[in-house]
Amino acid sequence: EAREKREEQKEKERRAKIAKEIADAEMGKIAEQWCDEIVITNEDPYDEDPNHIMQEVASGIKDKKPILILDRKEAIAVALKKAHADDTVIITGKGAEPWMSVAGGKKIPWDDRKIVKEMFKA
Repeated sequence: EAREKREEQKEKERRAKIAKEIADAEMGKIAEQWCDEIVITNEDPYDEDPNHIMQEVASGIKDKKPILILDRKEAIAVALKKAHADDTVIITGKGAEPWMSVAGGKKIPWDDRKIVKEMFKA
């Protein structure tokens, strides 16, 4: 019975991983539908490989070439620099969260709003 429960748990984890990958690809598909330029970056990887997450998001993009930048601050800077006066830059994922959650349960202080404000002051 213990073996059955372990196998059942493994199957649940496998299905959850597949569902997440589908959701990540769907985000890329939506971005392609609505965005002229797409910059994909790190968000809250927790214990996952952030490069893998970014690739999963990019896998939903078929006709455009997204820019993948692991460093979130650099990615925001690139997106802002690429924007023209009449463009809208949408930075998704973090919202008003005051940290970034990374491996081992570690939380790094982070605020997209502060980063953008600093960049506009520079």
